[in-house]
Amino acid sequence: MDEEELPLLPGDEEPEPQPPREEIRIVEMSDDGAPKEKVCKVCKVSKPVYVEVESGGVIEYICKECFDADVADQGKTCFSCESPLKQDDEFCGKCGSPTEKKCTECGTTAEDDDAFCGKCGKKL
Repeated sequence: MDEEELPLLPGDEEPEPQPPREEIRIVEMSDDGAPKEKVCKVCKVSKPVYVEVESGGVIEYICKECFDADVADQGKTCFSCESPLKQDDEFCGKCGSPTEKKCTECGTTAEDDDAFCGKCGKKL
């Protein structure tokens, strides 16, 4: 009996096909340790690959400068080390600091340049 003729058992139904997800991988180096150079999809210059973006089976490359510029364009930086942050980051990927400065006494969110809490007056 061929596989095609076998009836499906309960629970053996084929899953619904899912649309392809965009995957982003930070690659920096090739397997042999040398920087891979490809054409950046943003600046169109051949540079070492920093990020590979795969969407629908197509792989595109982004250089570190364009990736950092895109993150910096979002305007949010770490108040501890000033690294660029994404809008939804809650902690800095470089130094691990929380992205919002909060008072340890009352929990009020403070501005990055505040030295004292605006609600309770505690030194930040």
